[in-house]
Amino acid sequence: MSASIVRQPIISVETEKINGYSLIYTDSNGPMMGDEPVSSESAAKVIAQIFSSADSQLFTDDMPLYLTFTSQLIRENVSKLFNKDKLVIQIDDSASVNTPLLQELYKLREEGYSFVFNDFMFAQRYFNLLDLVDIISLDIEATPENSLTQISRVCLGLNKKLMATNVNTREDFERARSFGFHQVQGHYFAEPVVIESKKIEHNQVNFLRLMSQLVLPEPNVDEIAAIIASDVTMSYQLLRLVNSAYFALRTRIANIKQAVVIVGMRQLLDWVYLLSFGMTSRVGTDSLIRLAFQRGEIAQTLAMQVAKLRQKHSDCYLVGMFSVLDQLLENNLATILEELPLTEEVNEALLEKKGSMGLLYRLILAHERAEWREVTNLAAELGLPEESVIESYLQCVKNVSKTWGDLMSPAS
Repeated sequence: MSASIVRQPIISVETEKINGYSLIYTDSNGPMMGDEPVSSESAAKVIAQIFSSADSQLFTDDMPLYLTFTSQLIRENVSKLFNKDKLVIQIDDSASVNTPLLQELYKLREEGYSFVFNDFMFAQRYFNLLDLVDIISLDIEATPENSLTQISRVCLGLNKKLMATNVNTREDFERARSFGFHQVQGHYFAEPVVIESKKIEHNQVNFLRLMSQLVLPEPNVDEIAAIIASDVTMSYQLLRLVNSAYFALRTRIANIKQAVVIVGMRQLLDWVYLLSFGMTSRVGTDSLIRLAFQRGEIAQTLAMQVAKLRQKHSDCYLVGMFSVLDQLLENNLATILEELPLTEEVNEALLEKKGSMGLLYRLILAHERAEWREVTNLAAELGLPEESVIESYLQCVKNVSKTWGDLMSPAS
């Protein structure tokens, strides 16, 4: 199934310049969001792609994102994964807004989140939301003239901003301006851009094991960090998340356990829930994830035996773990690493196989390929006895096999 994200610019009427983007999910099974009521799955896939993509800057350009949130996504606190200054929550007109949901929406409002309501009409269920929303969105082609007059007068009188959609000609734009609209969206200023973003593949069992830990009354941080650290894609995404603008950390985090503690159990649960919508089972994914886990373990074990790498064993683990990211994401490794908070030494090892970590990485690759002369030479450069390398490698493979077997077995 082919799937993509469609990015539609939102234009300021005053400046005629872009001041935000609306993101729409589309796939081969049906029409784009907006042509029919939005499902939680479609809305979540948009958001999951933003957090999963190795080229997420394509989505944002550092502009506010207008994203549709269903009732379910609001209840699951998915909105709190975003920086409130860069998110406008769109409430679809098909949403069932009951009292409990209204309470959740007002909590978000108090925390500083902004809201837009799509396709406002004069009805009681819409008036219940007027105090909450900042922007009213109307389809300027589908809304009759008399309704545009009435709605714009009421909303402007209540200091609400107006956004016109389906603005496809200069006449549509001038009409929107005459009714006092502040923003417009449509083909006149820019055609929607289809962003083909590579999906990150996950091990589904890891997700289930992680979920089972997160819902415990007292989740075990060490166990959670171990499950995430055993999965290269979850490690990658967690580091992307914790170093995002939302957390606004002064120092960048490249340690999985530290990232788990900073994100917290509640938001980790939201994150796993969100990413579960994008889970697939591409052939070969599990073997790549296992290879990454194995390389990470071996790199860390050998690093503990090398004086100049002993204090950098966690970084060495990341070299091994992230060595397969380009294959998993089907993207250039240098591009992927730009989004991660890795040290220059780690990047140099991964991209150029240089430095002490690069030597260690080459040693691991040589051992995998049974290039024994190369293993001997590289082990000597690192000051490692060759027999120690072979013994450590075999022990790590054995340990990884046991851990992997535990992860793959049904949760106890």
